Amino acid sequence: MSDRGRGRLHAFATVRLEGFAPNAAAAAVVEQWARGELSTAQMRELVRRVHDNP
Repeated sequence: MSDRGRGRLHAFATVRLEGFAPNAAAAAVVEQWARGELSTAQMRELVRRVHDNP
C-alpha cells in the first residue's frame, strides 16, 4: 500500500475514533488524492472548501 493509501486509512480511522463519520464529499476528495490525482495542497484546499460550505 502506498503512503497515500495509508494516510487515507489513518485519516478515516481518526475521524471514526472521534465519534464522527467521514463527510462523503471530503472522503471523495481524499480518495482522489490517494489515487494521485491531486497534490497534497490541492486536497487540503478542497477539503477546507467542503467543510466551509456544508
